[in-house]
Amino acid sequence: MLYAIAAALVLVLDQGLKYFVTLKIALNEGVMQLIPGVMSLVNLHNTGMAFGFLSGGAYRWGFVAIAVLFAVGVAYALAVGKVKDRRFCWLLVLIAAGGLGNAIDRALYGYVVDMFRTEFMEFAVFNVADIFVTVCGVLLCVCLILPEKKSPAEQSDEAAPPKEKAGLVLRSKKRQAPEVPEEVKERRRTGGIVPGARTHGDGIIVGRENDALLLQV
Repeated sequence: MLYAIAAALVLVLDQGLKYFVTLKIALNEGVMQLIPGVMSLVNLHNTGMAFGFLSGGAYRWGFVAIAVLFAVGVAYALAVGKVKDRRFCWLLVLIAAGGLGNAIDRALYGYVVDMFRTEFMEFAVFNVADIFVTVCGVLLCVCLILPEKKSPAEQSDEAAPPKEKAGLVLRSKKRQAPEVPEEVKERRRTGGIVPGARTHGDGIIVGRENDALLLQV
């Protein structure tokens, strides 16, 4: 549920800012200072992919198909539990949300609205969806290279020898009750002295001479 909410927030932020720029800033000419000397808002139409690559509109539906298939694949992987690492889950969701943000523009208009322009250096104009796709994509690559840091409890559990773990399981088993001699079972059924029994003091000796069992009566 949290993944769906995060993806929806990314889409709302992306589409909302594109709508604002389209209404408030003239296409290809208007400029709105966001951070003076650092970042400004403009209104440009991009027919290519992120940061203006592959412009021209020839790959429009190809980009849409890739974004949709990627989002469906991420949703399926999360639903069936294919991805165990929560870092990967969040990064994949944010990448899919950014891709869908630009796919919506391409499907409806044939272009993507870009608005962030850096003032201190020459760089491609980009939008909110581009930020999530690029930054989260780089972080995903970093997570693939660096192993997940495990807690001390998980590390100690993996370091424990197999025999010790097996011993814990065996010690937890209940002891079986000792087997009752057949002579005692016979006496319980008949309610009297079994054949071959002889008296001894206050009790009855049941069984063979070398394997006797004294029963108090």
